[in-house]
Amino acid sequence: MARWTGDANIDEVFAAADAWRERCILADGSLFSDEKLWTLDNAQEFKKRFVEHPIEGAERSFYDKLEEQLGDSAPAVKKLAAEILWFYLLFPHHSKFGPEKKREQIRTVWEWSGDALPDTPYLNDERLMGVGNPGTAYLTRP
Repeated sequence: MARWTGDANIDEVFAAADAWRERCILADGSLFSDEKLWTLDNAQEFKKRFVEHPIEGAERSFYDKLEEQLGDSAPAVKKLAAEILWFYLLFPHHSKFGPEKKREQIRTVWEWSGDALPDTPYLNDERLMGVGNPGTAYLTRP
């Protein structure tokens, strides 16, 4: 069960979530760049590769499997995957999943596109500190 951590200063996390909604969901844009990443075509391609073609088994990491699933997809789809990961990692509190690890994993996925991850305030510690303890299943269950 998810639990709020009680941190008083979570305004930056909520501001980041609001920016994501405005830039990505409402404008089909990107949180990290000026590209149009959150388009229907990109979302459908991501869904086809990730949701409809799962790779099961515990012998490989999530990231190894994701990299294979995204394979030869367009760079925009790989960047979208990095931004989806950013949103997924926004909630877990830094005591459970720290900002440095979050940044590292988001950067890895973004760079599969062949581009370096842009310098963006949405990857700073204040915005990646998280707000709650999501529980074990959040980061471990399929």
